[in-house]
Amino acid sequence: TSLDRALCFSITLHVNLINAHFRYTVKSCHLTTLLPAIKLQLKLCRAEVYNSIMHPEDIKAELRKRGWNGAKIGKKLGVSRHCVSAVIHGRSRSAMVEKEIATILNKPLYVVFPDYYSYQPPSD
Repeated sequence: TSLDRALCFSITLHVNLINAHFRYTVKSCHLTTLLPAIKLQLKLCRAEVYNSIMHPEDIKAELRKRGWNGAKIGKKLGVSRHCVSAVIHGRSRSAMVEKEIATILNKPLYVVFPDYYSYQPPSD
């Protein structure tokens, strides 16, 4: 699932950060001494991922906080409010609507619509 993909990426990122930290600060260290720190990071990482994924009601609430609703987004994009609602609730797909909602919320697509988008690392 998308949650598993996000969790997998986040765990990989945290483990890489832990490895980099210990590689530069502790030149010779046994893995067994690092395991408690890694386990703690994984627990924190799992909680962070679960808390970052948005439910449709979270999306609607965030839109309202910013002065937006389905009708206003639909009017801007030339689609019906029903289309916007269907996208928010996962009953329909529209890349245009998904991108507009993510832009309004100032969040990446993989956080707002985790079932359809996964994290894409920045290209160098």
